[in-house]
Amino acid sequence: MPAEPLAKGTVVGRLLVSEPIEGHGNGDLYAAYDPGLERRVALRFLPQDAVLEEARAVTLLTHPNVVSVHDVGMFEGRPYVAMELVDGTPLSQWQSEAPKDAVVAAYAAAGRGLEAAHAEGLVHRDFHPGNVFVGADGRVRVGNYGPTPSPEYQAPEQLRGSEPDARSNQFSFCVALYEALVGRRPFTAENPEALLAAM
Repeated sequence: MPAEPLAKGTVVGRLLVSEPIEGHGNGDLYAAYDPGLERRVALRFLPQDAVLEEARAVTLLTHPNVVSVHDVGMFEGRPYVAMELVDGTPLSQWQSEAPKDAVVAAYAAAGRGLEAAHAEGLVHRDFHPGNVFVGADGRVRVGNYGPTPSPEYQAPEQLRGSEPDARSNQFSFCVALYEALVGRRPFTAENPEALLAAM
C-alpha cells in the first residue's frame, strides 16, 4: 500500500482518488472516479509481490456474481486494480443478521461466481465471507481475487504452500458456509501449522 494515505484528487493512472473506503484504514482501498468510464470505482492496492497477469485475467471475467475488474496498473511501485464499487455489505457482516435460508441462497450465488471463474481458468486465492459482498440491490458478488489468503479458510494444500485450484476454493467455500450456518469454523487454531494438525 502507499507509504502515506492518498489525498483526494491524487491521480492514479486515469483515476482520481476520492476518499478511503471505510473499514480499510490501512490505506489499501479507496473510492475513486474514472473519467473515461464516467463512474465511481473502487481502487485497491495489492501487495508488492502481486502478479499483475492474474489481475488482468480477472478483467476478462464477466458474471453477475463477480465484482467486475476494470483495469490494473502500477502507482509508485505498487500494483493496483480498479474495480466495480459495490454499494453494499460484506457477506461476513450481512449473514449475522440474515435468516438461514437467505444465507444459503447468498452462498449459492457466490458459488455461481466461483464456478464462472473456474470455467475461465481463474482461481480465487482468498475466498472467505469478507471477500463476498451483498449489494444494496440484493445481488451477491465475489471480489478481491488477491494473493494474500486468510489461513483460517485455506485448504490444507494451500497451508502447505501448494498452488490452489478449484478444489481449494471449494474447501474455502465449505468452511465459510459451515461457519455461517453453525456459528463457528470447523477447524480453529492459533497458526497455520496448528490449523493443519486440527484438520
